[in-house]
Amino acid sequence: MSGSSMDSSQLEQGVRHQHLQLQKLPSGIELLTWSGECEEIVERHVRDDSQTMHFSYWLKGGVEFELKGDRQKAFSVKPGTGSLGRASNGEREGYMRQQGEFAHLSVIIDPEKLACYMAAESTESAATPLFETGYKSVEMHTTALSLFHALTHAQHNRPNLWLEAKSLEFISLFQGMTPVQSKLNATDRQKLYQARDLLLAHLDQPPTIEQLARASGLNTFKLKTGFKICFGTSIYGLFQQERMQQAMTLLKTQHLPVGVVANRLGYSNVSHFAKAFKKQFNFNPSEVKSTGMITKS
Repeated sequence: MSGSSMDSSQLEQGVRHQHLQLQKLPSGIELLTWSGECEEIVERHVRDDSQTMHFSYWLKGGVEFELKGDRQKAFSVKPGTGSLGRASNGEREGYMRQQGEFAHLSVIIDPEKLACYMAAESTESAATPLFETGYKSVEMHTTALSLFHALTHAQHNRPNLWLEAKSLEFISLFQGMTPVQSKLNATDRQKLYQARDLLLAHLDQPPTIEQLARASGLNTFKLKTGFKICFGTSIYGLFQQERMQQAMTLLKTQHLPVGVVANRLGYSNVSHFAKAFKKQFNFNPSEVKSTGMITKS
């Protein structure tokens, strides 16, 4: 959870393959990565009295929050969504529930330090809620993914200057952005999930937007806008994210040349694949060993 503190016994309960890492930069910015898999629904009590601001992103999985003292007490955070959390009157407390595989990033910063970067802009307001979610953009996803991989791949070292610059870039994406509010009814949402499943069924040869529209029963306008509301990115953006994630999986788990992976994912030109891969992860596919570690270039 963004802005939460949990004891180690709570973290371990019901979670497989867990990795929790907190890195503090010389500037005072803290970077938290948390990943794992909850085999069943796991509920935890969480509390934050740090008085810091937490800019978070859920790359995989999602979470349900119930917080005390906020105007809205229940929150549902979906994968591919950014969240902003802050303590009020010295404390934020509640419960969180999650299930399945998850991957989470938080950039934690003191409000006074943030104010130095924002000049005259105010970082706090009495009317500001303790927690707000629904921040979505392709750039936010890509930036969060770059930070997450830089922090979780031990052999892919990034200097503190790069980490701080990327962290501030991530924070800046929240400024001036209005959280996405869903205006989709249940039927349209179900059709969008059907369209998403069809889109991702064959990562080597995606259907056209017109084919997706016909198959889902939505017109092309509602399909395009619905993808941004429901999944936080465009149709092509979601397809490309999943295609590069599949490329990473193949490179990590199988002894395959980069060219073979590119071909499997529909690329006839290996250099085009390598460029797309580097855009997603900020390193080349040739740097990924079959063990899943990253080699220095």
